[in-house]
Amino acid sequence: MSARRRFSDALLLAAAFGALAVMRASTPNYTRLIAPIDTHGVRGELVRGRSLALRVDGVEVARRLRVPAPGGVRELDSGGIWLVVHATAQAVERPERVAGAAIVGADGRRYAHSDRAGFARALLAAQELQAGVPARGDLVFELPQAVLADAHLVASAHPLDLAPLDSRLDIALGLDAATLAAALFAARDVYDLERP
Repeated sequence: MSARRRFSDALLLAAAFGALAVMRASTPNYTRLIAPIDTHGVRGELVRGRSLALRVDGVEVARRLRVPAPGGVRELDSGGIWLVVHATAQAVERPERVAGAAIVGADGRRYAHSDRAGFARALLAAQELQAGVPARGDLVFELPQAVLADAHLVASAHPLDLAPLDSRLDIALGLDAATLAAALFAARDVYDLERP
């Protein structure tokens, strides 16, 4: 074999390995390939996914949350604050629930919908949503106050990390500095889930 032939074979082999390396680096891993498909929107806009449509109607901040309990009511305190997201939702094709919801802060940390509130009637997660029939309700989150700036709500008809190739709604809450300051100024001492 001539030196020219060996050189061209080596060059061809190096090009093939280079192409393979580029393909490997640019191809997403399996987890990213089957990840939920985000549908983005903003507060006040109906954001429609494959199985769920949701509009954030407003947000409120509270220091404590009053929830129904056997024999009366109880107040839930928090090491942070309670964020109450008022929303209207509906199923798209068949009955669904808001099975997964979280607030995502600007730093990427997630705060899941609190299950400490139980199944109060006002909670959106407690309602079975019908296709094309809007239902109003609240989603409640317990989180540090610092997370509120530029926070997003992510919601799905499935638990958030268990919805491969399904849509996930990602809605900006619109809490810029001025809006956040107003929400904190108007913060309630107690938010009553039974009588908002």
